[in-house]
Amino acid sequence: MSPDARPAPWLTVIGVTEDGALGREAEAARARAAHVVGGERHLALAAGSIPPDAERHAWPSPMLPFVDVVLGWRGAATVVLASGDPLLYGVGATFLARLPAEEMRVLPAVSAFQLACAAMLWPVAETRLVTACGRPVESLAAELFDGERIVLFSADGATPAAAARLLTAHGFGRSRVTVLERLGGPQAAAHAFHADEVGDRSFDALNTVAIALSAGPEARQLPRVPGLPDDAFANDGQITRREIRALTLARLAPMPGALLWDVGAGSGSIGIEWMRAAPRARAIGLEPRADRAAR
Repeated sequence: MSPDARPAPWLTVIGVTEDGALGREAEAARARAAHVVGGERHLALAAGSIPPDAERHAWPSPMLPFVDVVLGWRGAATVVLASGDPLLYGVGATFLARLPAEEMRVLPAVSAFQLACAAMLWPVAETRLVTACGRPVESLAAELFDGERIVLFSADGATPAAAARLLTAHGFGRSRVTVLERLGGPQAAAHAFHADEVGDRSFDALNTVAIALSAGPEARQLPRVPGLPDDAFANDGQITRREIRALTLARLAPMPGALLWDVGAGSGSIGIEWMRAAPRARAIGLEPRADRAAR
């Protein structure tokens, strides 16, 4: 297909911040849209610039089935409103997985990650990003190292308390947790605590959590390199021992995005260390014993 024959982008995914500010290109895309999709909050922020004849659609819950509805409008000018940078754990990546890249474009705003780092005066390149949106908050456990700084994307108002409980359980109870509500808007607020002081408190559903990690004397810090202690894994004695596991992982050589089939997974130690060793690495464990499979 020649460059001139490529389809023009019909889908524009626009990042929106809490102040509702948009660049000229984003405003122009919305002005010619036949369909505008977004959360209720995004639609309210953009209400003044949505054409009166455009169809407005609020994301339902669950959201993913409606993505296929949007793809059914293929060819009609469509705008999807998202928070901040739509390609940073956002809906932009969801559409890219289902649509040829030349059929869409993304116009990002400042991300919540950048806003959180700016609020905390943390250098972006030295701050870890973890998300609990559509993922278990337990993934935070792999990032617990004394002195590190983490920005956590929250799924809802209960995420900060869940994260604080995890930190406390792992010996990081004195870590400084700052819950940043409605970043970038006129209702922005910050609430700072030690992790062991948060309790069951709930926050605004639109929040981002900044965590300055502080390891207590009982904290156990587990490195990324293979060969973790055997007692780091729940097991009934059926486990590949530490030294053999380190050699096995070295030979398997996990790469980003690679998939491991672990036949006879036992405690799952090989698969777990495989996934810890490389970004996006996945593992499928096959285990005939129900108790071990459940574990």
